[in-house]
Amino acid sequence: MWYPSIEDAKQANKVAVEKFRATKSERFQVLSQDKLGIAIGKCKKKIGNVEKKAACILKSISDSHPFASANRRTGYILMNEFLWKNKGHLIAKKKEHTSQLFKELRRRDVKEKEILDWYNHTKTKV
Repeated sequence: MWYPSIEDAKQANKVAVEKFRATKSERFQVLSQDKLGIAIGKCKKKIGNVEKKAACILKSISDSHPFASANRRTGYILMNEFLWKNKGHLIAKKKEHTSQLFKELRRRDVKEKEILDWYNHTKTKV
């Protein structure tokens, strides 16, 4: 099974900041490479199917906040890359579905099971 490396995560954050910039002040900066490694390692140890591990990637990157900006967007990019490389599809979500999840992730008010439910109930394979 493919898992993102620290370098993959850094590249995803660069993309999130440069291509999906939310504010002019956003910048690429790794705040903690240790937190990034721990977040990825947690998902490698996670027991479950590809979707559960993908949910872990999004939640772990969002919660550990290893980057100065775009942590949730980075987690979402990595989750999609994980699904693509391990299952052969991406997820395409309507903006309103993703926006609500991102608000809950910002408050750290979402559990991995809720991410998995969100994925299963609103998925559109691309």
